[in-house]
Amino acid sequence: MLNRQECSDEDGYKFGELEQVIYDNDGYTAEIFADSLLVGLGIAEKYYYEPLSALSEGYKLRVLLVQSLFNNPNILLLDEPTNHLDIIAIYWLENYLKNSFKGILIFILYDLVFFNNVATDILDIDYGEIKLYTGNYDNFVQEKQIIAAQKLSKRNFLEKKIENMQAWVDKFRVGMRARQSAS
Repeated sequence: MLNRQECSDEDGYKFGELEQVIYDNDGYTAEIFADSLLVGLGIAEKYYYEPLSALSEGYKLRVLLVQSLFNNPNILLLDEPTNHLDIIAIYWLENYLKNSFKGILIFILYDLVFFNNVATDILDIDYGEIKLYTGNYDNFVQEKQIIAAQKLSKRNFLEKKIENMQAWVDKFRVGMRARQSAS
């Protein structure tokens, strides 16, 4: 069908439309992008065409991570993404998420170094209240401590004010009783 003598103008238009679909869907760069993700996460080329069932648990998780990243999602949910990754793959993932990933990243993570290096904004959900903190994990912790100290200071101030008011009321009561007794 690719022989020019056998192609009609209609076939040429269809090929042009197909080429545009391939271009619009990054078909010409998809393989290169997939390869960069696989290499970045430490998956050797010899495993590219192996069935997933033939891979170790660690490699299976890496492949699933590649699949998630390859789709360029608007929102990426990751649960312990650094598990089963060596230090080189963790460093690559950290750089990829910081510099190339354009969506919203939501993750559950105990690796505070990774968390601190990747996070740019943190949504804190605490007792039904949601608050946005700008900055990395260190900034978040510092700001939370400041807010907690301010709340404690305000509480102490209010408790002292209540105590003073109660003392005044008690003093006033004593004075009223003394006047009532005198009459």
